[in-house]
Amino acid sequence: MRILKSNVRRRQAGFSLMELLIALTMLTIGMAGIAIMVTSAMVTDYRNRNDTTATMLAQRVLSRIAGVSVNSTSLPTVTDCVPQTWTVATTPGGATLVSSYGAPNLIGDIDWTQSYGSIATNYKMQYRTCSGTTYEVRWNIAAVSGTTGPFANQVAVSARPMSAANVSPQFKQLQYGKPVTLRTIVGQ
Repeated sequence: MRILKSNVRRRQAGFSLMELLIALTMLTIGMAGIAIMVTSAMVTDYRNRNDTTATMLAQRVLSRIAGVSVNSTSLPTVTDCVPQTWTVATTPGGATLVSSYGAPNLIGDIDWTQSYGSIATNYKMQYRTCSGTTYEVRWNIAAVSGTTGPFANQVAVSARPMSAANVSPQFKQLQYGKPVTLRTIVGQ
């Protein structure tokens, strides 16, 4: 009888090696899942920070253009953290616009396939933030005609981090959203 009791106690005394291996495997899988979630959150945070800065920069250029009368000859400026002062043209012209739909671009978006050097002066800038990130900003202004001639301008301003231009296409959407494009109509 005593032998039977000691065998029962021995079986209930602790974990078997198999139970320990299963528990460690489950812990490892859980930790790997947490590591993937943390990495994904960091990439998303980086992309959101860049998109927010690009949006604010495009809004800044758009507000400078909107603050000038259509027939005015004075040109507004934007100063970055270098400091470099960029002149903002307000007359029709500038970067080319997308003319046919092709995902992810919409008709009327700034055409980012156009080389930076081919865009007319004062319709582009490479704005450097105080944190050291450089954003490329491009804009297009088109006259909106009425029955008595031009009375307003349609403005499209687009911005993206410069580092987005150097990333391979398959990873670009993971790290960066599409360039921010803001549009408005400014009038007299």
